[in-house]
Amino acid sequence: MKKVIAPKDVHRPFGYAHAMQVDNTLYISGQIPLDMDMQLVGKGDMAAQTELVYGNLKKVLEDAGGTMESIVMLNIYVTDLDAFDRETRGIRKKYFGNYYPAVTAVEVRRLYNPDYMIEVEAVADLGL
Repeated sequence: MKKVIAPKDVHRPFGYAHAMQVDNTLYISGQIPLDMDMQLVGKGDMAAQTELVYGNLKKVLEDAGGTMESIVMLNIYVTDLDAFDRETRGIRKKYFGNYYPAVTAVEVRRLYNPDYMIEVEAVADLGL
């Protein structure tokens, strides 16, 4: 079974699906710091962008019937790894608590929009 996940409370995707479910596995596209009006949130503010990205990730998971603890792999792309490490630990704790999925964090030169500071993609097991 393959199913497109299209939450109504996350900005509309442009040229991609927010997530694809194949059986119990959910592949979540990179979540970016856009609000429902397709506006960037937190220009120059790693914490504000991370808060929105994690919030969008949670909404996608919940729309598919999962939770943040359904995530088995999290890939984080940031334009400033030091700022991410320094400014977002509390936000991570808010969304993940004491749960630690497998994680890769990579600093990149830029993301799709040069004002994006973070993009997060994930793989989740909805059978957990």
